[in-house]
Amino acid sequence: MALKHVILTVLHEGPATGYEIVKAFDDVMGYFWNASHQQVYHDLGRLTEAGLVRFTEVSQDHRPDKKVYELTSEGRDALRHWVEAPMKPQRTQDELLVRLLAGERVGSQGMEDLVASQRTLHEEKLRTYLAIEAEHFREVPLEALPPEHRLVYMTLRRGILGERAWLAWADEVEAVLATMRE
Repeated sequence: MALKHVILTVLHEGPATGYEIVKAFDDVMGYFWNASHQQVYHDLGRLTEAGLVRFTEVSQDHRPDKKVYELTSEGRDALRHWVEAPMKPQRTQDELLVRLLAGERVGSQGMEDLVASQRTLHEEKLRTYLAIEAEHFREVPLEALPPEHRLVYMTLRRGILGERAWLAWADEVEAVLATMRE
């Protein structure tokens, strides 16, 4: 997956400025995809050159003109083609896993603190996801959600289940580290 697909997904909701696209990363997409402001603006330029998005300039008083981007029909087709294309399994790149392997080789001192600090981050992320679920999805059964919101909810559920699985795994790691300490 490339950043361009994430941008096309955001623009599929409707026209947006570069700032609004970046804000979507901060508010929603940032839970599962990271990109800097510079990367977003760089890819917007490339998408414009490729004819997948276009922009109109809007004058502003006391500020530079802003560009409002929107998908072209070619951009919609590219997004649809990407969604329907076969997907390769994701590779895991997890620094903590590498550190655990290295810790076993050079000594596991400090590994408990490292896992504990990561646990705190994952617990915070789980609390955030659960708060979003409670605010937006708890009162309405899945079948009653508008169809376009069901898959949004499923991405949130993936995050919740992923964090719960990570915390269960951390319990196991902490138990192993405790035996290594003895």
